[in-house]
Amino acid sequence: MINYHILVILSAFNKLNKEDFMKKGKKVSKLRVLVLLSALSLGVILPGMALAAPSAAQAQMVNINRASSEELQTLRGVGPALAARIVNYRDENGTFETLEDLQAVKGIGTAKFNKIKGSIKL
Repeated sequence: MINYHILVILSAFNKLNKEDFMKKGKKVSKLRVLVLLSALSLGVILPGMALAAPSAAQAQMVNINRASSEELQTLRGVGPALAARIVNYRDENGTFETLEDLQAVKGIGTAKFNKIKGSIKL
């Protein structure tokens, strides 16, 4: 079964031409096209689903005790101002002892914490 899917992916990939790698004037990487073809052939992506893949930064856990402002901004709902408050809080109070301690930062309530808790670590 998997061998069949590999053949389908390779066949579709080989049929692509240069124009197929252009999206609104921007290049689309061959790797992304290959990943999408793989997902489609395995039935992971259904018609109507968004084809945007998460960036590498979004797919990784963010260490709230070491992350820079830019890294913190990869978290859902954390913009430049909130990221700066997190860094400032950490600088003034030391490292976070638990993930829940992040809620002491102004702007991180229960709802926001629940959105990001799966993406953060100590």
